[in-house]
Amino acid sequence: MRPSAPPPRADSSPEGETEGETEGETERAEAAREKALAEEAKGALANAAGAVDLALLHVELAQRKLDTAVECGAPIEHVERLARTYNDHRDLAVHARDDLKIHRESVGIRQTRLLFKLYPVPPRR
Repeated sequence: MRPSAPPPRADSSPEGETEGETEGETERAEAAREKALAEEAKGALANAAGAVDLALLHVELAQRKLDTAVECGAPIEHVERLARTYNDHRDLAVHARDDLKIHRESVGIRQTRLLFKLYPVPPRR
């Protein structure tokens, strides 16, 4: 017959830690999780804002090419192709701005009008 282990103390957890230590560790772990989530949300917002900036830059460049082609009297086929490219970039910018709006709303930022002022997307052409 094997010797039996002594019964656990009433003030200890199964791992031998006291309840106070376990609660403190739980609180620290929870704080660490909250901090990690906040950092992840901050990073996601920064990435989404950067995507909008980049998309709007592409729209601006496509718009300049289109305007230059029109001013120079380029063939209509060329102008139409540039207009399609511009509209494609514009649609991507709208999508990127919508993604940013969703990220902002997920962390409690609901100032949508400000978002549309900060990131204006020009009309289709």
